[in-house]
Amino acid sequence: MNILIIGFGNIGKAHLAGIIKLKKKIKVYVFDKKKINNKFSDNRIEKINKIPSNFNFDLVIISTD
Repeated sequence: MNILIIGFGNIGKAHLAGIIKLKKKIKVYVFDKKKINNKFSDNRIEKINKIPSNFNFDLVIISTD
């Protein structure tokens, strides 16, 4: 399952924390227009600088204004 989180403020971080607790085969992509300073220890999480147009996501979480 591929999940995209757009926006990495407090709500985006809360969504990510909940997703990390799941013990399923999940790949999480995090996108924010600001630079993300967090280093993720989980190899299922990847920071991206641009939303790919040719990639299929199973779930997209938009946590912006």
